[in-house]
Amino acid sequence: MTQPRDRLDAVEWLRSRSGELALDVVTSVGPTTGPTEATAQRVAAHIANLADAIAARHPATLRAHLAGLVRSPDKTASTGQVGCELQELRRSIAERLPDHAAALACEYVWACEDVVRTPTTASSGVAMDYDHIRLRYLEALLGDDDDRAHEVVADAVEDGATTTELFLQVLEPVQYEIGRRWESGEVSVAQEHFCTAVTETVVARSRPIGPGARIPADGRRALLACVEGELHAIGARMVADVLELHGWDVHHLGANCPTTEIVSTLARRPVDLVCLSFSVSAHAATAERAIRAVREMGDDRPLPILIGGRAVRVDPGIGHRLGADGSALDAASAVGAAAALVPT
Repeated sequence: MTQPRDRLDAVEWLRSRSGELALDVVTSVGPTTGPTEATAQRVAAHIANLADAIAARHPATLRAHLAGLVRSPDKTASTGQVGCELQELRRSIAERLPDHAAALACEYVWACEDVVRTPTTASSGVAMDYDHIRLRYLEALLGDDDDRAHEVVADAVEDGATTTELFLQVLEPVQYEIGRRWESGEVSVAQEHFCTAVTETVVARSRPIGPGARIPADGRRALLACVEGELHAIGARMVADVLELHGWDVHHLGANCPTTEIVSTLARRPVDLVCLSFSVSAHAATAERAIRAVREMGDDRPLPILIGGRAVRVDPGIGHRLGADGSALDAASAVGAAAALVPT
């Protein structure tokens, strides 16, 4: 759980390193996000609002800033531009700030990134207010009202949301918000467990949903597992389901899977891709051992390995250091990364 000193440290580090962080981002994105001066001004504002949000113990300040940039009639930047800036800002924060401060700051950035990637329509073409749906679902969970939470989901499906949209635009970001509130002490362990249990039930009931939700299987096979000691499995479950909805045959081993079991499963069930999930840096060594064990199986064709989970959101470069072939920040990026590693 986040300690008051960690919060103060994160705010102080962000404000003291603002210039360096902004320069990193401007240098990384280059001309792709518009004139350098305009980009620098936007990024400086991102950092200032991020520091204010952490100080206030709520991401509302940063969310309002981002929404003003991309949703106002006279918006000053596209969602793609701002999204690119936020991604590079997280990378710079992970490199320049101490681990405890970087983890908190990156979590806040991630908690707000849906502002710049939320669609306004379902794939069916029906207008959808996902911000409102997320808020209703979150309020139901925090109100200990599982029946109302299921009603919110059912209403969204009836309005045209597919399983993939439901996972990416509602369930995943709400779970991240619940986790953030637990970290900051705003919700108890019991409340967090209740919210997660409800969402697990929703996920289990949600395949497939909506017109054209599932793409026919295309022959690609994946094994997905949470590394040994990792008990947070709901994100991995959503990734497995979304991959299946995009044509993959997924064998999901669930939470806390020993490396020996991953290897033995691969020996009897050949796949084209291995996906490993872990939420905290304390499990990085375990993930590295699992990656090494898969590499040492001695197959003629090296098996691509993709990693994901909260640890990747906090430290986007961790996958490369551990020897993985790719990393994914969420279920949406997991689909893209998997397709890049194993094209059809």
